[in-house]
Parts: sequence; C-alpha cells; structure tokens
Amino acid sequence: MRELVIHEYVTSSLAGSMPINDNANSPVSIQDAINRAVKECRYLLIDVYNPNLPSSYTFSQKVWSNTKVVNLMLLNFVFAQVITTSEEGLAYQNAFPNANNSEPPTTHFALLNPFTRQRTFYWNDLREPEEVFRVYTTTASKTSE
Repeated sequence: MRELVIHEYVTSSLAGSMPINDNANSPVSIQDAINRAVKECRYLLIDVYNPNLPSSYTFSQKVWSNTKVVNLMLLNFVFAQVITTSEEGLAYQNAFPNANNSEPPTTHFALLNPFTRQRTFYWNDLREPEEVFRVYTTTASKTSE
C-alpha cells in the first residue's frame, strides 16, 4: 500500500500535474534528500529538469508515468528533482559544471554518493522509460554491492 501511495504522489507531481515554472523548487530539497540518503545508506538519484525545453517536459511525463521505473527508483534510491532555473538547480550546475555541456542545460539523471558528495553516474542520453529502467536496474545492482 505504501508503494502505491508513493507511486501516486510521484506520478501525479512529476508527470504533469505539478506546475513547473522558474520559481519551482524540488518537492524535496537536495540537502534533505542527502540527509535521508545518508540515514538510509542509499545513493541519491537526481533528476535535472529544464522547464524551458519541451522535450524535458515530455521526457518527464513519459518516465514518471511508468510504474516499473518509479517503483525501481523508490526501492533503490533517494530521489530529488532539480529544476535548472531554480536556486538549487543553479547551485547543482555550479557544483557539477560538466553536467551541462550544452546550452540550454539538458535533462539528465545523476547518481550521487551521499557520503562523498561525488557524482558516480551521469546519463543525459536516455530517451525512453525502457532505457531508464534498464540503466536503473544495472546501476541499482552495482550500488548495492
């Protein structure tokens, strides 16, 4: 039941019903997510979202409406979404300048080790939920070792 409630929250807030604008903040701050990841000894999965790119919005809708992806993410990682135009998004881009090699910043996923605050994985080439699921599955098995 808890998974269903969390899944409904994630899909409703990230798949289009949450208004995305320049002042939007992640439902969970990065610092709160890092603290939770440390407490739970799990990696932090960051979804970097650019509200100025229609492809970013479409991608988010497709990925976060996929039950397999959401459940895999919830079971294996602590999640935070970062809006590129928000204060946290700008801080993230400053901390990881090679995260966005193109203008405007692109949608991507990053996996951070909460203990070292180092980025351990980075993907900006995923286009479909099936690709995200495949990569998350592989990554989840590597991070649980």
